[in-house]
Amino acid sequence: MQVFPASSKSEVLCLPHFADTAWLLLVGKKSRDVLAKACSIDLRDRSFPSGHVAQTLIFDLGVILARSDVAEFPCYHVLLDRSYALYLWNALLAGAAEFDGGPVGLSAIRQSHGRTAAACSAR
Repeated sequence: MQVFPASSKSEVLCLPHFADTAWLLLVGKKSRDVLAKACSIDLRDRSFPSGHVAQTLIFDLGVILARSDVAEFPCYHVLLDRSYALYLWNALLAGAAEFDGGPVGLSAIRQSHGRTAAACSAR
C-alpha cells in the first residue's frame, strides 16, 4: 500500500486517465464504516485525512482511493477498472444499506462538487 499526502501548495492530484477507468464516490458520515468492511487500510482521520490517496484493495479489487471531504462529510473517490464497476457499485450499495444509506442523485453531487460522478451516500 502507498499513501501520498496532498501537497501543501496544491489541492490538485494528477492521476493517469484511461478510457477503461470507472469513478465511484462514497459520501457521508458512515462512508468510512462502509469502506472499512471491505478495505484493510486504516481510514481513520489521523491516518487517512482529506487530501490523501492510496492504492489498495476493496472487495479484492485493485483501486485508487482518494479522500476529499465535502464540508463536514467524509468523501471517498474510488477509481477502478470499469469492467468491475457494477460489481463494486452493488457491493458498496449493500454496505451503505446496512447504515441506512443508498444512492443519491447527481443533482446532490453537482451542488457540492460541480461535476458529474456516480455517488452513494452512507449517512
